[in-house]
Amino acid sequence: MDFHEFLNDQKYTRLFALSSCLFLALGGWFLLARQTEKSLAASIRTENEEIRTFSTLPESPPAGPFLASFLRPLSGENLAASLEGTGARVNSISEEEGEDEPEGKIKKFHIKGTADFSQMVQSFGIIESKNRWCAMDLKSLKRAGDVLAYEVEIRTFQSRGTYDQEKYRPHRSYGNREKPGSKNPL
Repeated sequence: MDFHEFLNDQKYTRLFALSSCLFLALGGWFLLARQTEKSLAASIRTENEEIRTFSTLPESPPAGPFLASFLRPLSGENLAASLEGTGARVNSISEEEGEDEPEGKIKKFHIKGTADFSQMVQSFGIIESKNRWCAMDLKSLKRAGDVLAYEVEIRTFQSRGTYDQEKYRPHRSYGNREKPGSKNPL
């Protein structure tokens, strides 16, 4: 059989068509795999460049002092000064330790004094805006002549400290309540 006769034979036409489609699909698959590998290599190269750039940047300042400023401890004098800023008069301040929670303590301040109604209303907003993490509850309000005698309780959250202040304390637990290396795991 001659080669031209073989190519022009009708019974092999389907075989040629199927094999050409197979080779075309195989070539497309190889092209797609090559492009996928190139894009993966480019993304890894970009990530490595970003890591190198990040490692050469100056170190950012620690956030501990900034976070500690949010949860600074309050004293009765600070709260009395905030109340007196509205025109209210403070007669007595007492401080009480509240519940101990894992994140910190809740302190309670009992403040007694006298004020007008408008001064009392204004002092609620000032206490809660100046001192973060405070809650002011009105315990009693009585008329005493031309002014109102009040008694309020202010609860404040006292942080036990940021992680940087706490992590080297000897009483700190390590998750299993033992110091690392105290038991042989074998």
